[in-house]
Amino acid sequence: MKYSCDVIKDILPLYHDDVCSDATKEIVEEHLNECDSCKEYYEKMCSSDVVELVSFDEKQEKKMAEAWKKVAKKGLKLVVIVLLIILAIPTLIVGLFIGNEAYQSKPKVNTNIKKYEQYRSGENAKEDYKTRFEMDERIWPVKITDDMNVIDYKMIYADPWDSRYYLGYLVVDYDDEAYKNEMKRLSFIEPDDYYGIYSAVDEEDYELVTIDADDYYGFIYALTDGKNRIIYAEQVFQGGNLEVDYEKYIPKEYLLDGFDASRGNPWDEKRYGRSFEIKPSVTKYGITSYDKNELIKEFKDDVKADFELLPDNKDAITDSSYVSTLNTTFNGTQGFIILRAKYNEEDYKAELERIKSFSPSLDEESYEYPAYVLLDGKDKTYEYALIDEDKMTISYVILVDPNIAEMKSYKEFLKLNKNLY
Repeated sequence: MKYSCDVIKDILPLYHDDVCSDATKEIVEEHLNECDSCKEYYEKMCSSDVVELVSFDEKQEKKMAEAWKKVAKKGLKLVVIVLLIILAIPTLIVGLFIGNEAYQSKPKVNTNIKKYEQYRSGENAKEDYKTRFEMDERIWPVKITDDMNVIDYKMIYADPWDSRYYLGYLVVDYDDEAYKNEMKRLSFIEPDDYYGIYSAVDEEDYELVTIDADDYYGFIYALTDGKNRIIYAEQVFQGGNLEVDYEKYIPKEYLLDGFDASRGNPWDEKRYGRSFEIKPSVTKYGITSYDKNELIKEFKDDVKADFELLPDNKDAITDSSYVSTLNTTFNGTQGFIILRAKYNEEDYKAELERIKSFSPSLDEESYEYPAYVLLDGKDKTYEYALIDEDKMTISYVILVDPNIAEMKSYKEFLKLNKNLY
């Protein structure tokens, strides 16, 4: 191996706390992949409450002593020692302050399920874990029982100078009877209205069973896949944001969809005067649901498009397909509007002249059909009309921060080169 185990073990605390360089991370990870002994040492480190921060290097100390003997003259030694002590005092004071702060803020990670009760409230809990700012801890199980098949578990705690935070998740598979009983227990805990808090939105991959939501302290909640698995999770913190890379500790799939507690997150900024209106995603189909004036009224403040190319009169349309889906959260608005409209010859010519009156640019290369373009990516917004002269059909398109991967069914309305979005 390129580096000895002693060297790797000396820098594992830095790697554990994510305070080393990318180059050092690569060295450690390469060594851990090859060395079972160091890998086991690191896993024990992650599951313990306190990580060893320094190690004494006896060989290095001896080398320094020998060097000292060579360069220090007997008559100057006392003077040098005195000077070193004087110079070291300020450094020692600063070091003690920084060291204490580092110890206070360094996350403590527990993955040992046998210590579960020490990290929840209750008589067996450690002092730091006995309360979570009066959040509802009933959602998590009081203890681990025989009918619980624990798939994954992690608890993280830190106490920086200005705030505390608790992060964690517990993934349990139950048998049919135990799952039924646990779902019944959770049903008695009334869920809070959480939509929009820290940008959280409706869950897609899991069913939210119940949740305790606080617009300052965060969340404690339970999710289920509907197949006897329940995920208990929490992000409880102070200060309006998490001073930690929380996705490093909690898999993204266990976080609420849209959750953002990073520094400068929109929800925290809202407290300082920014005003947002959350608009849940609504998808509409069919020409009968198309209403240009209603779209403008609903989204004119959220979407940077002018809505000018959209037809004013849908009565002239002889055949059509229509879909609109727009969703506004603290992270902005995302979605699309697509209306394909067929006209008779007279109305087609009139509609084409109306579109040209807005002075759009003509793009005959980027799309499957010639396109009259008003917006081409400004503020992540696209507004254009595709012209199929042979069929006297016009496709009106508005894209807002488009997720192209989710628009495979509508590729005929998109640019031929999807990498241009």
